[in-house]
Amino acid sequence: MRKILLTLNKLRRQRLFSKLYRLRWELQKYRRQARALLVLFVILLLDTTLFNYLRIFNARPDIILATLIFFSFFFALKWLVGFAFLGGIFRDSISILPFGFNTIICIFLVILAKRISQKFTVENILIRSAMLFFIILLNNLIIQLILLTLGGTVVTNAFLRIAVLQSIVTLLSALPMYRIFGHLLSQEPVRLSPR
Repeated sequence: MRKILLTLNKLRRQRLFSKLYRLRWELQKYRRQARALLVLFVILLLDTTLFNYLRIFNARPDIILATLIFFSFFFALKWLVGFAFLGGIFRDSISILPFGFNTIICIFLVILAKRISQKFTVENILIRSAMLFFIILLNNLIIQLILLTLGGTVVTNAFLRIAVLQSIVTLLSALPMYRIFGHLLSQEPVRLSPR
């Protein structure tokens, strides 16, 4: 009887370890997404603390959108929309626009960046930089148009200067971060073969 109980316990442990191993195998597929989520939360934290003080002529870098655009080179569209939704919600919480506008804008711009990166080869850093510059400029134009339609005042000369300067500042602050993110996100998870 004792041998039967020991055998049953051994079988249960083997099944438990087998299930844990399969669960670990399934979680290995989402390692890059978990890293990207962690990177996004660190960027959200840095955006409100460190990058808030990096203003040049009242233009501060839009690191959240730059990170989301960078993610468009690595992830499928369904993951990008989720990341853009989180980034947009955060941008809405610190923005003067009505709640929801930044979320819609982030999702639209990330889908645009993904479509551009699918149509053209964007392996060159100059092409990525140009794409980032124009998408940030488009973001600034959309935000100013929304503010204008909601009854805000926009000084055209100052706005264009700040929009172009903000795009340049974002580009210059995002380029070093792209190297770090590229190294962090391009590492493939260790492939474990099932037993």
